Amino acid sequence: MKTILKITLALLFGYNLTGCMPLQDNYEYVPVNASPYIYMTAWEFINTRQDVFSSLKEAIEYVETAYPGTQALYSQTERKYTYMFMTNDAFKSLLGTHSLNTIQEMDVDLLHDILLYHIVDGYYHSLSAEGNLSFDNIYVITLLRSQDAVMSLKINNYDGRTSYSRLVVNDDMTNNTAVSSNIVATNGIINSFNKPLIYTL
Repeated sequence: MKTILKITLALLFGYNLTGCMPLQDNYEYVPVNASPYIYMTAWEFINTRQDVFSSLKEAIEYVETAYPGTQALYSQTERKYTYMFMTNDAFKSLLGTHSLNTIQEMDVDLLHDILLYHIVDGYYHSLSAEGNLSFDNIYVITLLRSQDAVMSLKINNYDGRTSYSRLVVNDDMTNNTAVSSNIVATNGIINSFNKPLIYTL
């Protein structure tokens, strides 16, 4: 008897609750696509997102003192590069790997090489039919210009909402998937990563 009473009360409560809800006007879904275009250079974008890239800006300015022209790689408009931005979390990881507390403690030559490795000499993306990336690895050259300059790129085909179609760099057991991909700056494509990228065979 108590069970029947509980069910009856639940049904009455549910009926009263739905009776108070307004009806939806229609069921037409209007999708809105976020534009990948930011209408600024990579350097300008770094400066607008200091919540994410303040360490990257600090690293570029630090390296600029020893290697003039470093900052210009991000602000130039003569060529289009593919930028692999390291987030603040990536720099925390990098400093931790070298047992350092600040970017200024890093060897400036090493940091210069790391920054150069994170810029690909070319324009690679997966936007629409004009994209030149797929689910298969391609090998590209970075601005490091050494035997360690090679990098592999592909699009993630893992069936997951947060990973599918994002850029994967140097696909190995660490699975370096970008946290954001295909941001179109006026001087290239920007992708961001929460850890430094290292080439591994």
